[in-house]
Amino acid sequence: MTLVRRTSFAFLVIAGVAPAALAAQSAPADTAPVDFTIRDQRDQPFSLSQLRGHVVVITSGDRTGNRYIRAWSDAVRARFDSDSATGVWVQGHAHLAGIPFFLKGYVRGRFDRGPSAGRVLLDWNGTLARRFGYQPDVANVYVFDRRGALRHHLAGTGSPEATAALAGELARLVAEP
Repeated sequence: MTLVRRTSFAFLVIAGVAPAALAAQSAPADTAPVDFTIRDQRDQPFSLSQLRGHVVVITSGDRTGNRYIRAWSDAVRARFDSDSATGVWVQGHAHLAGIPFFLKGYVRGRFDRGPSAGRVLLDWNGTLARRFGYQPDVANVYVFDRRGALRHHLAGTGSPEATAALAGELARLVAEP
């Protein structure tokens, strides 16, 4: 698989962390709904508010961290799909803050923009990192409830126990009214 395809695929999968980390990094349950808008590789805007009513999982990585996203995702994707039946929407995100302006065209071109390519948000300004925190060199996972409130920000390389813990938490969020 080419680097472009691996990178695009890696951003489309979910990641997980250990149960203790899940609790330690959870946002308070009464967190107010949030919204942000980031453009994707096709220059189309994505706003979190478009997905109210869904549990939204945004998987993010920088150049180093993207290699861990797949390890986090497989167990969750086996249980949840980005559709209305499960109420879970998975969205890929590339943390690109710090890329020099003269390289943006080159970097954008590295993401597949074909009709069958998954959508990847290209965050040139570090919007998610500034608002919700970001750990470099590992996968970062942001989980928003149906109201759009941040419930969890997880970061790490992923493990079977961690992925299972995240899948369990997603099942709990999906079951909430």
